[in-house]
Amino acid sequence: MIFVGNDLRRKGIIDFIPVFKQHLSQICSLTIVTKAPITSNNKRIYIHRNITHENIKDLIKLYSNADLFILPSNSDMVPNVLIEAMFMELPIVAFNVGGISELVKDNYNGFLIKYDSERFKNMVKILNKISNNKSLLKNMGLRGKTMAKEIFRRDIFEKNITDSISKLLNSGRKK
Repeated sequence: MIFVGNDLRRKGIIDFIPVFKQHLSQICSLTIVTKAPITSNNKRIYIHRNITHENIKDLIKLYSNADLFILPSNSDMVPNVLIEAMFMELPIVAFNVGGISELVKDNYNGFLIKYDSERFKNMVKILNKISNNKSLLKNMGLRGKTMAKEIFRRDIFEKNITDSISKLLNSGRKK
């Protein structure tokens, strides 16, 4: 599984690492791509730093080597990394916070986990359940890519932006 992000506390990876070490490191590895200072002595956690636009091929390779994308975020809007993961055909496992449900449809292109005191326990259950189900992961990844292509088609994207601007302009007018 792969995580990409820099605000490690808000994105939840700091809290996820101990959970991964205790419950998941026996069945999978965790790749963390970040510019933030972080280290790990766990042999199943791989940290990649300083991925930039100049070496974007390295990021693409890391995405390509992953089976799924994980986002244990405490709060978020609509993170760009989810769009990247969708285009790279990765299913997404994330907490249902902020605007994440705009891109992740539960049991369709990933799994949304309720953000409550049981969130990490529930995330571990899902990850254990799906970790060896390659066909499920592949199908979810393909559905995510199809969604991303549809959402970000230029004509649809332009229409959505235009409609949003019109709604904003009209909502400020007195009738």
